[in-house]
Amino acid sequence: MLAYVHWDLNPVAVRVAGIPVTWYSLLFIGGAVLCVLVLRRVYAREGLPWFRLQQLVMVTVVSLFVGARLGHCLFYEPDYYLRHPLEMLLPVRWEADGSAVFVGYRGMASHGAAFALVVSFVVYAWRTRQGMLSLLDLLALVLPLGACFIRLGNLANSEILGLPTTVPWAFVFGRVDCLPRHPAQLYEALAYLAVFVLNMVVYRRLGLTRRGLYWGLFLFLVFSARFFVEFAKERQVAFEEDFVLSVGQWLSIPFILSGAVFLWNACRFSVRR
Repeated sequence: MLAYVHWDLNPVAVRVAGIPVTWYSLLFIGGAVLCVLVLRRVYAREGLPWFRLQQLVMVTVVSLFVGARLGHCLFYEPDYYLRHPLEMLLPVRWEADGSAVFVGYRGMASHGAAFALVVSFVVYAWRTRQGMLSLLDLLALVLPLGACFIRLGNLANSEILGLPTTVPWAFVFGRVDCLPRHPAQLYEALAYLAVFVLNMVVYRRLGLTRRGLYWGLFLFLVFSARFFVEFAKERQVAFEEDFVLSVGQWLSIPFILSGAVFLWNACRFSVRR
């Protein structure tokens, strides 16, 4: 047991006027700020106007949050949330006596976020007359970094648990049980960070000369990592127990395949923007 990491972090980092501020929220915001700072340098390098980045950030943040939240509610717990629709977007749980208890946002799905991004970007590209793939490539450069911080937030919350294991680096989540488990959140966070580093290395060499390259890398590598890490995770909801693959794995397959298509096209055609 001494070789394991004993994890008992309080999810609440601080209380402001009695309102709990969680580590998840701080990591989400911190990741978003870092992504904007990186994109600002990319925009400056490409000679793109600052106000376009401001618009892009607003669209991205809203669609990521709404898509990730609705994706979790509708993919994983539809029976409950369709009976409690307000809880999909409000950080509260309604008790039997009608009182509301603050619980935060503990359910977010990357598949829902990716789907919402595509839809919102189609609308945004049409309204601003910008190239859809150009926008997706710019965003895909930093999305893995944001995803890394979100998974660190899941670790802080002691959620999205890995399967029990005896590997030396296992985590014992004191707020859940006393079983050593795979730190699946950390596996995903490190994988996403590696994708971000790869994106930036490729960008320094190729710039934005191949449409769809970074979006393809994002879809293929991030969701491939998600697919394989799922084998080390507990199933999130009971109805998944009898499935050969988890819901997360089934939902990852279309993104992996579409990422492969974008990569294939990007490798065939090189264009100057």
